Amino acid sequence: MLDQLLPRLEGLAAQFAFSQLSPNLLNDYQFLVEELDSRFRVIETPRSLLQNSAEGRNVMARLSKSMQRS
Repeated sequence: MLDQLLPRLEGLAAQFAFSQLSPNLLNDYQFLVEELDSRFRVIETPRSLLQNSAEGRNVMARLSKSMQRS
């Protein structure tokens, strides 16, 4: 699994993994996943999911307009 994960790292995750972690730690899949998860995991709320999608933005705009009318 490690040989599939490492080549797929991109951007800040790749910079972090390859510049701040020792090569020994890069060989520990569980440690690497935990470190990446603790630094780069994004927790989405229902509201942020709506705001980050085109359909969600349309829904939010309609809700906002209907609330202004009230």
